[in-house]
Amino acid sequence: MILVTGGMAQGKLDYAMSRLGVTDYDDGVVGDTDCIYNLQKAVMNEDFDSRLDEYIMLHPHCVIICDEIGSGTVSYTHLRAHE
Repeated sequence: MILVTGGMAQGKLDYAMSRLGVTDYDDGVVGDTDCIYNLQKAVMNEDFDSRLDEYIMLHPHCVIICDEIGSGTVSYTHLRAHE
């Protein structure tokens, strides 16, 4: 399995297609292709855990792409500089 993660609209899918050979993908769902795009949306489905376990067993060389969710971190030194 290859996990590609990063900020929204940062070219993760383009990277997977050009560098990792992804030609088809499922968007926001655990489907039948060798790539799940927008994993952060698929997590919201009730049967996600069991579906993902089965998916990884059937697609051991899959590519999973997800957005980084959060506001990032800020160093303590940076915060102190603004006091």
